[in-house]
Amino acid sequence: MPLLLIFGFISLIGTVLLLALSLLIGFITAPLRTLALVIEKLCGVAVVVFIIIGVIMYFEHPGAFFKEHDTWMFILAVIGLSLLAAFCNWFRTRPTRAERRAAQQAEQRIYDQLAYEQRLRETILAQQMQRQSHAVPASDPQLRGQQPTIIDTTLADED
Repeated sequence: MPLLLIFGFISLIGTVLLLALSLLIGFITAPLRTLALVIEKLCGVAVVVFIIIGVIMYFEHPGAFFKEHDTWMFILAVIGLSLLAAFCNWFRTRPTRAERRAAQQAEQRIYDQLAYEQRLRETILAQQMQRQSHAVPASDPQLRGQQPTIIDTTLADED
């Protein structure tokens, strides 16, 4: 039993040290997001504790729970802390300006690539039409009324 307590204590210390290190790195790299994370977690813990206390108070004094003015302040505090936690969650998860700019640039690259491929298809189609119009006329005696077959080698030459 004492050995189990020692391992539990060591793991608890390790967890606290890793948490402190991750918060330190978080505050260095993204201070506002890390602060929002800490506030969100603290609000969540406070809301759960308030709700547990409220449930205990309700079952100890069921008739007097909603008659006192402190009860409404208690409910407003729970709602306010929940809204603050939701705001912090929104702030943490929304994309930053740099992330939005990178996404916009990636989208623009995709549009540029699609436009390039469309122009390339139109150019190849125009070349094929031009070759067909400059092909051997159908009245050529060697073809005997058949249409000429055009083999496009422009794509093979580009590789």
